[in-house]
Amino acid sequence: MIINSSKIESNLVSKALLLIFKKGFSIAFLLLIFFLVNGSNAVAQMTYLPHYTSKNGLASNNCYYILQDQKGFIWIATDNGISRFDGTNFQNFTIEDGLPDTQILQMKEDQFGRIWFFALNGQLSYLQDGKFYNQDNSQLLKRLSLNTVIVSFLMDKQGRIWLGTNSNLIVCWDGKRIRKYVSPNPKDKFINAFIHEDENGNIYSYSDLSVQKFNGATFSILKSNVQPLSYMTASNTKSKSLIYLDKSGLKELSKGNINSLISIPQNLIKNMSGYFYYDSAVKEVWIANANGSFALDKNGKTVQYLQDIPVNQVIKDSNKNMWFATNVGIYMLPNASNRLSIIDAESGLSSNVIKSITKDGKNRLWLGTDDAVIDVLTIDNYQVNEIGLDDFKKYKTIKQLNFDPKNQSIYFSSDYGMGVFKNIYSTTNEVSYLKEANNSMFVIKHFSVDE
Repeated sequence: MIINSSKIESNLVSKALLLIFKKGFSIAFLLLIFFLVNGSNAVAQMTYLPHYTSKNGLASNNCYYILQDQKGFIWIATDNGISRFDGTNFQNFTIEDGLPDTQILQMKEDQFGRIWFFALNGQLSYLQDGKFYNQDNSQLLKRLSLNTVIVSFLMDKQGRIWLGTNSNLIVCWDGKRIRKYVSPNPKDKFINAFIHEDENGNIYSYSDLSVQKFNGATFSILKSNVQPLSYMTASNTKSKSLIYLDKSGLKELSKGNINSLISIPQNLIKNMSGYFYYDSAVKEVWIANANGSFALDKNGKTVQYLQDIPVNQVIKDSNKNMWFATNVGIYMLPNASNRLSIIDAESGLSSNVIKSITKDGKNRLWLGTDDAVIDVLTIDNYQVNEIGLDDFKKYKTIKQLNFDPKNQSIYFSSDYGMGVFKNIYSTTNEVSYLKEANNSMFVIKHFSVDE
Protein backbone atom coordinates (compact mmCIF):
# COMPACT_ATOMS: atom_id res chain seq x y z
CA MET A 1 0.00 0.00 0.00
CA ILE A 2 1.67 3.26 -1.15
CA ILE A 3 0.23 6.59 -0.12
CA ASN A 4 -0.39 8.90 -3.08
CA SER A 5 -0.42 12.56 -2.20
CA SER A 6 -3.00 13.28 -4.90
CA LYS A 7 -5.48 11.12 -2.96
CA ILE A 8 -4.88 12.82 0.38
CA GLU A 9 -7.73 15.10 1.31
CA SER A 10 -6.74 18.69 2.10
CA ASN A 11 -8.38 20.29 5.10
CA LEU A 12 -10.74 23.15 4.35
CA VAL A 13 -9.10 26.55 4.23
CA SER A 14 -11.01 28.92 6.47
CA LYS A 15 -9.89 32.07 4.70
CA ALA A 16 -9.93 32.75 1.00
CA LEU A 17 -6.66 31.91 -0.75
CA LEU A 18 -5.29 31.93 -4.24
CA LEU A 19 -3.79 28.48 -4.69
CA ILE A 20 -1.57 28.00 -7.69
CA PHE A 21 -0.79 24.40 -8.55
CA LYS A 22 2.27 24.00 -10.77
CA LYS A 23 2.88 20.74 -12.55
CA GLY A 24 5.05 20.73 -15.66
CA PHE A 25 3.86 23.58 -17.86
CA SER A 26 0.22 23.35 -16.85
CA ILE A 27 -1.30 25.67 -14.27
CA ALA A 28 -4.55 25.11 -12.46
CA PHE A 29 -5.86 27.70 -10.08
CA LEU A 30 -8.47 27.80 -7.38
CA LEU A 31 -10.10 30.96 -6.07
CA LEU A 32 -11.72 31.09 -2.66
CA ILE A 33 -13.45 34.15 -1.33
CA PHE A 34 -12.00 35.85 1.77
CA PHE A 35 -8.25 36.51 1.67
CA LEU A 36 -5.84 37.73 4.35
CA VAL A 37 -4.29 41.23 4.55
CA ASN A 38 -2.20 43.65 2.52
CA GLY A 39 1.35 43.55 1.11
CA SER A 40 3.98 44.70 -1.37
CA ASN A 41 4.71 44.09 -5.04
CA ALA A 42 7.36 41.43 -4.46
CA VAL A 43 5.51 38.20 -3.83
CA ALA A 44 6.87 35.72 -1.29
CA GLN A 45 4.42 32.88 -1.74
CA MET A 46 3.67 30.50 1.12
CA THR A 47 3.51 26.77 0.49
CA TYR A 48 0.28 25.11 1.57
CA LEU A 49 0.69 22.13 3.92
CA PRO A 50 -2.30 19.86 4.58
CA HIS A 51 -2.88 19.63 8.34
CA TYR A 52 -4.38 16.61 10.10
CA THR A 53 -5.73 16.65 13.66
CA SER A 54 -8.06 14.68 15.89
CA LYS A 55 -10.92 16.26 13.94
CA ASN A 56 -9.71 14.26 10.92
CA GLY A 57 -9.52 11.06 12.97
CA LEU A 58 -6.00 11.28 14.40
CA ALA A 59 -5.69 9.63 17.83
CA SER A 60 -4.38 12.85 19.38
CA ASN A 61 -2.98 16.20 18.32
CA ASN A 62 0.11 15.62 20.47
CA CYS A 63 2.24 13.68 17.99
CA TYR A 64 5.73 12.46 18.86
CA TYR A 65 6.91 10.33 15.96
CA ILE A 66 6.03 9.27 12.39
CA LEU A 67 7.02 6.06 10.59
CA GLN A 68 6.27 4.76 7.11
CA ASP A 69 6.28 0.96 7.05
CA GLN A 70 7.32 -1.38 4.24
CA LYS A 71 3.71 -1.51 2.99
CA GLY A 72 3.49 2.27 2.69
CA PHE A 73 1.24 3.00 5.68
CA ILE A 74 2.02 6.09 7.75
CA TRP A 75 2.10 5.42 11.52
CA ILE A 76 1.83 8.25 14.04
CA ALA A 77 2.84 7.86 17.70
CA THR A 78 0.84 10.09 20.06
CA ASP A 79 0.02 10.55 23.73
CA ASN A 80 -3.22 8.66 23.14
CA GLY A 81 -2.04 5.57 21.30
CA ILE A 82 -1.07 5.26 17.66
CA SER A 83 -2.73 6.03 14.34
CA ARG A 84 -2.27 4.32 10.99
CA PHE A 85 -2.98 6.46 7.92
CA ASP A 86 -3.70 4.94 4.51
CA GLY A 87 -3.84 8.23 2.62
CA THR A 88 -7.54 8.75 3.31
CA ASN A 89 -8.51 7.40 6.73
CA PHE A 90 -6.96 7.02 10.17
CA GLN A 91 -7.21 3.78 12.14
CA ASN A 92 -6.37 4.14 15.81
CA PHE A 93 -4.92 1.62 18.28
CA THR A 94 -4.79 1.79 22.08
CA ILE A 95 -3.98 -0.35 25.12
CA GLU A 96 -7.10 -2.38 24.39
CA ASP A 97 -5.54 -3.42 21.07
CA GLY A 98 -2.27 -4.48 22.68
CA LEU A 99 -0.16 -1.36 23.12
CA PRO A 100 1.89 -1.25 26.33
CA ASP A 101 0.83 2.30 27.23
CA THR A 102 -1.23 5.20 25.90
CA GLN A 103 1.87 7.34 25.34
CA ILE A 104 3.99 5.91 22.53
CA LEU A 105 7.18 7.90 22.04
CA GLN A 106 8.86 6.15 19.12
CA MET A 107 8.45 3.33 16.59
CA LYS A 108 10.82 1.21 14.48
CA GLU A 109 10.32 -1.49 11.87
CA ASP A 110 12.85 -4.32 11.76
CA GLN A 111 13.98 -6.44 8.80
CA PHE A 112 11.28 -9.01 9.54
CA GLY A 113 8.49 -6.45 9.19
CA ARG A 114 7.79 -6.22 12.91
CA ILE A 115 6.83 -2.72 14.01
CA TRP A 116 8.13 -2.01 17.51
CA PHE A 117 6.45 0.50 19.81
CA PHE A 118 8.35 2.19 22.64
CA ALA A 119 6.18 3.54 25.45
CA LEU A 120 6.71 6.20 28.09
CA ASN A 121 6.36 3.58 30.84
CA GLY A 122 9.39 1.69 29.49
CA GLN A 123 7.46 -1.25 28.10
CA LEU A 124 7.67 -2.68 24.60
CA SER A 125 5.24 -4.15 22.14
CA TYR A 126 5.39 -5.04 18.48
CA LEU A 127 2.96 -5.69 15.65
CA GLN A 128 3.47 -8.69 13.39
CA ASP A 129 1.04 -10.14 10.83
CA GLY A 130 -1.79 -8.03 12.22
CA LYS A 131 -1.31 -9.09 15.87
CA PHE A 132 0.05 -7.04 18.75
CA TYR A 133 2.50 -8.70 21.12
CA ASN A 134 3.19 -7.35 24.60
CA GLN A 135 4.29 -8.56 28.04
CA ASP A 136 0.93 -10.28 28.55
CA ASN A 137 1.24 -12.64 25.57
CA SER A 138 5.02 -12.75 25.01
CA GLN A 139 7.62 -14.06 27.46
CA LEU A 140 10.31 -12.13 25.60
CA LEU A 141 8.53 -8.80 26.05
CA LYS A 142 7.81 -9.62 29.67
CA ARG A 143 11.54 -10.02 30.22
CA LEU A 144 12.18 -6.83 28.24
CA SER A 145 10.01 -4.73 30.55
CA LEU A 146 12.76 -2.29 31.51
CA ASN A 147 10.94 0.45 33.45
CA THR A 148 13.04 3.00 31.63
CA VAL A 149 12.39 4.88 28.42
CA ILE A 150 13.87 3.33 25.28
CA VAL A 151 15.43 6.05 23.12
CA SER A 152 17.18 4.06 20.38
CA PHE A 153 16.73 0.76 18.56
CA LEU A 154 19.15 -1.17 16.35
CA MET A 155 18.98 -4.57 14.71
CA ASP A 156 22.56 -5.43 13.74
CA LYS A 157 23.69 -7.66 10.87
CA GLN A 158 23.72 -10.68 13.21
CA GLY A 159 20.04 -10.12 13.96
CA ARG A 160 20.66 -8.95 17.51
CA ILE A 161 18.40 -6.20 18.83
CA TRP A 162 20.07 -3.41 20.78
CA LEU A 163 18.15 -0.94 22.94
CA GLY A 164 19.52 2.34 24.27
CA THR A 165 17.68 3.93 27.18
CA ASN A 166 17.45 7.23 29.03
CA SER A 167 19.15 5.66 32.06
CA ASN A 168 22.49 3.93 32.57
CA LEU A 169 21.39 0.81 30.70
CA ILE A 170 21.91 -0.82 27.30
CA VAL A 171 20.05 -4.03 26.46
CA CYS A 172 20.88 -6.67 23.84
CA TRP A 173 18.67 -9.58 22.76
CA ASP A 174 20.29 -12.14 20.46
CA GLY A 175 17.15 -14.20 19.91
CA LYS A 176 17.82 -16.45 22.90
CA ARG A 177 19.27 -14.45 25.75
CA ILE A 178 18.87 -10.93 27.05
CA ARG A 179 22.01 -9.14 28.18
CA LYS A 180 22.05 -5.89 30.11
CA TYR A 181 25.05 -3.55 30.24
CA VAL A 182 25.60 -0.89 32.89
CA SER A 183 28.50 1.56 32.87
CA PRO A 184 30.27 1.45 36.27
CA ASN A 185 31.76 4.93 36.01
CA PRO A 186 29.32 7.68 37.15
CA LYS A 187 30.94 10.12 34.70
CA ASP A 188 30.56 7.78 31.71
CA LYS A 189 27.03 6.48 32.00
CA PHE A 190 24.91 5.23 29.08
CA ILE A 191 22.36 8.02 29.53
CA ASN A 192 20.29 8.58 26.36
CA ALA A 193 22.45 6.15 24.42
CA PHE A 194 22.21 5.97 20.64
CA ILE A 195 23.40 2.59 19.33
CA HIS A 196 25.33 2.39 16.05
CA GLU A 197 26.83 -0.46 14.03
CA ASP A 198 29.64 0.44 11.63
CA GLU A 199 30.68 -1.16 8.33
CA ASN A 200 32.74 -3.80 10.13
CA GLY A 201 29.99 -4.85 12.53
CA ASN A 202 31.39 -2.97 15.53
CA ILE A 203 28.79 -1.70 18.02
CA TYR A 204 29.08 1.79 19.52
CA SER A 205 27.14 3.72 22.13
CA TYR A 206 26.90 7.51 21.77
CA SER A 207 25.39 8.93 24.96
CA ASP A 208 25.17 12.26 26.74
CA LEU A 209 28.26 11.48 28.83
CA SER A 210 30.45 9.16 26.78
CA VAL A 211 31.26 7.26 23.60
CA GLN A 212 31.82 3.55 24.18
CA LYS A 213 32.63 0.56 21.98
CA PHE A 214 31.45 -3.01 22.47
CA ASN A 215 34.27 -5.59 22.49
CA GLY A 216 32.06 -8.68 22.41
CA ALA A 217 31.72 -8.93 26.17
CA THR A 218 31.39 -5.41 27.52
CA PHE A 219 31.65 -1.74 26.58
CA SER A 220 34.78 0.34 27.02
CA ILE A 221 35.39 4.09 26.87
CA LEU A 222 36.48 5.41 23.49
CA LYS A 223 37.99 8.79 22.68
CA SER A 224 36.03 10.11 19.75
CA ASN A 225 35.38 13.35 17.89
CA VAL A 226 31.89 12.13 17.06
CA GLN A 227 29.60 14.00 19.44
CA PRO A 228 25.91 14.00 18.40
CA LEU A 229 23.82 16.61 20.16
CA SER A 230 21.44 13.91 21.38
CA TYR A 231 19.97 10.54 20.44
CA MET A 232 17.45 12.47 18.30
CA THR A 233 20.23 13.96 16.18
CA ALA A 234 21.85 10.69 15.10
CA SER A 235 20.70 8.31 12.38
CA ASN A 236 21.96 4.95 11.10
CA THR A 237 22.09 4.51 7.31
CA LYS A 238 21.68 1.39 5.20
CA SER A 239 25.37 1.62 4.26
CA LYS A 240 26.29 1.49 7.99
CA SER A 241 27.51 5.07 8.16
CA LEU A 242 26.34 7.41 10.92
CA ILE A 243 24.67 10.71 10.05
CA TYR A 244 24.54 13.13 12.95
CA LEU A 245 24.23 16.75 14.02
CA ASP A 246 26.80 18.28 16.31
CA LYS A 247 27.47 21.86 17.39
CA SER A 248 28.74 22.90 13.96
CA GLY A 249 26.30 21.16 11.63
CA LEU A 250 25.54 17.92 9.83
CA LYS A 251 28.29 15.32 9.59
CA GLU A 252 28.79 11.74 8.48
CA LEU A 253 30.97 9.06 10.07
CA SER A 254 31.87 6.65 7.29
CA LYS A 255 34.59 3.98 7.41
CA GLY A 256 36.24 5.77 10.32
CA ASN A 257 36.31 9.18 8.63
CA ILE A 258 34.26 12.22 9.63
CA ASN A 259 32.88 14.22 6.71
CA SER A 260 31.24 17.61 7.08
CA LEU A 261 28.04 17.69 5.01
CA ILE A 262 26.08 20.86 5.76
CA SER A 263 26.87 23.82 7.98
CA ILE A 264 23.97 24.86 10.22
CA PRO A 265 23.65 28.27 11.96
CA GLN A 266 24.01 28.23 15.72
CA ASN A 267 20.58 29.73 16.35
CA LEU A 268 18.99 26.74 14.60
CA ILE A 269 21.22 24.25 16.41
CA LYS A 270 20.35 25.70 19.81
CA ASN A 271 16.62 25.43 19.15
CA MET A 272 16.62 21.81 17.97
CA SER A 273 13.50 20.15 19.33
CA GLY A 274 13.28 16.72 17.72
CA TYR A 275 14.37 14.20 15.10
CA PHE A 276 15.94 15.38 11.84
CA TYR A 277 15.88 13.91 8.34
CA TYR A 278 18.75 13.86 5.83
CA ASP A 279 18.06 13.37 2.12
CA SER A 280 21.34 12.07 0.72
CA ALA A 281 20.03 12.14 -2.87
CA VAL A 282 19.68 15.93 -2.93
CA LYS A 283 22.12 16.68 -0.07
CA GLU A 284 19.48 18.37 2.05
CA VAL A 285 18.80 18.23 5.78
CA TRP A 286 15.46 18.91 7.46
CA ILE A 287 15.68 19.81 11.12
CA ALA A 288 12.95 19.84 13.76
CA ASN A 289 13.10 23.16 15.53
CA ALA A 290 11.17 24.94 18.26
CA ASN A 291 10.27 27.59 15.67
CA GLY A 292 9.25 25.23 12.87
CA SER A 293 11.13 23.03 10.44
CA PHE A 294 14.09 24.22 8.39
CA ALA A 295 15.37 22.69 5.16
CA LEU A 296 19.04 23.46 4.46
CA ASP A 297 21.24 22.43 1.55
CA LYS A 298 25.02 22.38 1.12
CA ASN A 299 24.96 25.77 -0.66
CA GLY A 300 23.50 27.51 2.36
CA LYS A 301 19.94 27.85 1.09
CA THR A 302 17.47 27.70 3.99
CA VAL A 303 13.69 27.38 3.78
CA GLN A 304 11.44 27.53 6.84
CA TYR A 305 8.13 25.71 7.17
CA LEU A 306 5.53 25.82 9.97
CA GLN A 307 6.81 29.05 11.45
CA ASP A 308 6.44 29.26 15.26
CA ILE A 309 5.14 25.68 15.50
CA PRO A 310 7.48 23.39 17.51
CA VAL A 311 8.26 20.30 15.43
CA ASN A 312 9.05 16.93 17.02
CA GLN A 313 10.15 15.02 13.92
CA VAL A 314 10.54 15.25 10.13
CA ILE A 315 10.50 12.33 7.67
CA LYS A 316 10.20 11.82 3.91
CA ASP A 317 7.94 9.06 2.59
CA SER A 318 8.41 6.88 -0.48
CA ASN A 319 6.54 9.41 -2.65
CA LYS A 320 8.90 12.20 -1.56
CA ASN A 321 6.30 13.91 0.62
CA MET A 322 7.59 15.43 3.85
CA TRP A 323 5.77 14.72 7.13
CA PHE A 324 6.00 16.75 10.33
CA ALA A 325 5.00 15.58 13.82
CA THR A 326 3.95 18.44 16.10
CA ASN A 327 1.93 19.11 19.25
CA VAL A 328 -0.95 20.38 17.10
CA GLY A 329 -1.25 17.37 14.81
CA ILE A 330 0.71 16.33 11.74
CA TYR A 331 1.47 18.27 8.57
CA MET A 332 2.34 16.99 5.12
CA LEU A 333 4.37 18.89 2.51
CA PRO A 334 3.63 17.32 -0.89
CA ASN A 335 6.50 16.51 -3.22
CA ALA A 336 7.65 19.38 -5.42
CA SER A 337 5.55 18.36 -8.45
CA ASN A 338 2.32 18.33 -6.41
CA ARG A 339 2.91 21.40 -4.27
CA LEU A 340 0.42 24.22 -3.72
CA SER A 341 1.54 27.79 -3.18
CA ILE A 342 -0.59 30.34 -1.36
CA ILE A 343 -0.50 33.89 -2.68
CA ASP A 344 -2.49 36.60 -0.94
CA ALA A 345 -2.41 40.29 -0.13
CA GLU A 346 0.14 39.72 2.60
CA SER A 347 2.51 38.32 0.01
CA GLY A 348 1.97 40.93 -2.70
CA LEU A 349 -1.50 41.03 -4.23
CA SER A 350 -3.30 44.38 -4.13
CA SER A 351 -6.49 42.91 -2.68
CA ASN A 352 -7.73 39.90 -0.80
CA VAL A 353 -10.86 39.68 -2.93
CA ILE A 354 -10.40 38.27 -6.44
CA LYS A 355 -13.50 38.62 -8.63
CA SER A 356 -12.16 37.42 -12.00
CA ILE A 357 -9.16 35.70 -13.51
CA THR A 358 -7.64 34.81 -16.87
CA LYS A 359 -4.26 33.72 -18.23
CA ASP A 360 -2.40 35.27 -21.16
CA GLY A 361 -0.06 33.64 -23.67
CA LYS A 362 3.03 34.25 -21.52
CA ASN A 363 1.71 32.29 -18.57
CA ARG A 364 0.75 35.38 -16.58
CA LEU A 365 -2.40 35.54 -14.49
CA TRP A 366 -4.60 38.63 -14.75
CA LEU A 367 -6.60 39.10 -11.55
CA GLY A 368 -9.59 41.42 -11.25
CA THR A 369 -10.14 42.83 -7.76
CA ASP A 370 -12.83 44.78 -5.93
CA ASP A 371 -10.88 48.05 -5.65
CA ALA A 372 -10.50 49.17 -9.29
CA VAL A 373 -7.20 47.35 -9.67
CA ILE A 374 -6.05 44.55 -11.96
CA ASP A 375 -3.02 42.55 -10.80
CA VAL A 376 -0.78 40.83 -13.33
CA LEU A 377 0.99 37.90 -11.67
CA THR A 378 4.03 36.35 -13.35
CA ILE A 379 4.06 32.69 -12.33
CA ASP A 380 7.77 32.05 -12.94
CA ASN A 381 8.97 34.52 -10.30
CA TYR A 382 5.72 35.48 -8.51
CA GLN A 383 6.15 39.16 -9.38
CA VAL A 384 3.02 41.35 -9.34
CA ASN A 385 2.33 44.34 -11.57
CA GLU A 386 -0.49 46.43 -10.14
CA ILE A 387 -2.63 48.36 -12.66
CA GLY A 388 -4.99 51.00 -11.29
CA LEU A 389 -8.03 51.93 -13.38
CA ASP A 390 -9.09 55.55 -13.96
CA ASP A 391 -12.66 55.57 -12.71
CA PHE A 392 -12.84 53.95 -9.26
CA LYS A 393 -16.62 54.15 -9.00
CA LYS A 394 -17.26 52.65 -12.44
CA TYR A 395 -14.53 49.99 -12.32
CA LYS A 396 -14.45 49.19 -8.63
CA THR A 397 -15.33 45.52 -9.17
CA ILE A 398 -13.77 43.76 -12.18
CA LYS A 399 -16.29 41.02 -12.84
CA GLN A 400 -14.83 39.52 -16.03
CA LEU A 401 -11.47 39.21 -17.81
CA ASN A 402 -10.95 37.67 -21.27
CA PHE A 403 -7.76 37.08 -23.22
CA ASP A 404 -7.69 37.81 -26.97
CA PRO A 405 -4.67 35.86 -28.28
CA LYS A 406 -5.06 37.09 -31.87
CA ASN A 407 -4.70 40.75 -30.94
CA GLN A 408 -2.60 40.21 -27.80
CA SER A 409 -5.16 42.02 -25.70
CA ILE A 410 -7.00 41.63 -22.40
CA TYR A 411 -10.63 42.74 -22.16
CA PHE A 412 -12.16 43.55 -18.79
CA SER A 413 -15.56 44.62 -17.54
CA SER A 414 -17.39 45.79 -14.45
CA ASP A 415 -21.12 46.25 -13.95
CA TYR A 416 -21.01 49.66 -15.59
CA GLY A 417 -18.02 49.73 -17.91
CA MET A 418 -15.69 47.85 -20.22
CA GLY A 419 -12.12 48.32 -21.39
CA VAL A 420 -9.21 46.67 -23.15
CA PHE A 421 -5.44 46.47 -22.64
CA LYS A 422 -3.70 46.38 -26.01
CA ASN A 423 -0.20 45.11 -26.87
CA ILE A 424 0.02 43.47 -23.45
CA TYR A 425 3.43 41.89 -24.12
CA SER A 426 4.96 45.32 -24.70
CA THR A 427 3.15 47.40 -22.10
CA THR A 428 0.30 47.35 -19.63
CA ASN A 429 -0.31 51.10 -19.93
CA GLU A 430 -2.15 51.04 -23.26
CA VAL A 431 -5.75 50.89 -22.06
CA SER A 432 -8.92 52.01 -23.82
CA TYR A 433 -12.43 52.32 -22.40
CA LEU A 434 -15.66 51.59 -24.22
CA LYS A 435 -18.02 54.58 -24.32
CA GLU A 436 -21.50 55.24 -25.66
CA ALA A 437 -21.74 58.04 -28.22
CA ASN A 438 -23.81 60.15 -25.84
CA ASN A 439 -21.81 59.11 -22.75
CA SER A 440 -24.87 57.39 -21.29
CA MET A 441 -24.41 54.58 -18.78
CA PHE A 442 -24.82 50.95 -19.83
CA VAL A 443 -24.91 47.72 -17.85
CA ILE A 444 -22.72 44.73 -18.80
CA LYS A 445 -23.77 41.26 -17.71
CA HIS A 446 -21.35 39.19 -19.78
CA PHE A 447 -19.17 39.44 -22.87
CA SER A 448 -17.12 37.13 -25.08
CA VAL A 449 -14.20 37.61 -27.47
CA ASP A 450 -14.33 35.97 -30.90
CA GLU A 451 -11.17 34.13 -31.90
